[in-house]
Amino acid sequence: PALGWRAFPVETAVRFLLGGAALAIVIQGASYFAGTPSVPMEKLFRDRPSVLMMMALGILVAPLVEETLFRGCIYPVVARTFGVPAGIVTTGILFGLAHSPQLAGAWKQVVLVTVVGIVLTYVRSRTGTVFASFLVHIGYNSFLFGTFYFVTGGLRNFPGS
Repeated sequence: PALGWRAFPVETAVRFLLGGAALAIVIQGASYFAGTPSVPMEKLFRDRPSVLMMMALGILVAPLVEETLFRGCIYPVVARTFGVPAGIVTTGILFGLAHSPQLAGAWKQVVLVTVVGIVLTYVRSRTGTVFASFLVHIGYNSFLFGTFYFVTGGLRNFPGS
């Protein structure tokens, strides 16, 4: 409870998952217009075992760990100290910066991940529970990995191979 993990009805959970998918669509559209530079992390998306590992981490592990850390631990401290708007923006920026090494300085992409972090933190702030931002995060990552699965023909045709 101290970290803000509280559940709610299933139909509400589904709305948050779908909201995460919608967020992924918006961010992918913005990414298209911002340009998608080559980043070192792309090397992990060239063979089936690596992609399956990334999918497991991205859908099962990352949302739990990142939401607990950023929206469960960091956000409440910053919001209590500097106010809710500063807490939302600061936590989102820290989230984006935490992802910058995997994007190797592709700053337009880091800005987009920061926007995702701000949205996730806003959801946590608005609902009062990390569970909501956790579900949005799962919906977001699941949509991205599901799209990759689809465009690679079920992980049979990898880009650059």
